[in-house]
Amino acid sequence: MGGLQMSMLSKPWVYKWVDKNFSLAKWEAIRVMGRSKYILRYGVLGWGLCMFYTLTLFSHYQTANYDLACMTFSGSKVFTNAVICSVAGYFMGSGMWVANEASRRGGP
Repeated sequence: MGGLQMSMLSKPWVYKWVDKNFSLAKWEAIRVMGRSKYILRYGVLGWGLCMFYTLTLFSHYQTANYDLACMTFSGSKVFTNAVICSVAGYFMGSGMWVANEASRRGGP
C-alpha cells in the first residue's frame, strides 16, 4: 500500500496524505494517457464502478432484511446508484489527477 504518512498543513483539522513510495517515473508513464482517460479509467471505472457494486448490493441486501432469498432489484434504484457513483467517480479521479500533478511539481 506504500507507507502513508499524515502531515499537518496550515490548519490543524486539514491533513495531507503523502505516499512515501510515490514514483515520479510511474506517474509520468500514467500521465501520458491524458487527464480525461485517467479520470475515466481510475475514477469512473475504477472507483465509481466498485462503489456502484458495493452500494447497490448492500442497499438491496439491507432492504431485503439481510435475506438473500428476498433480494429484488429495482431499476430506478440501480440507475440512481449508477449516476451517483459515476459522478462521484469523476470527482474522485479528478482529485487524484490534481493531487498527483501537485506531487509531481513538488507543491502541497
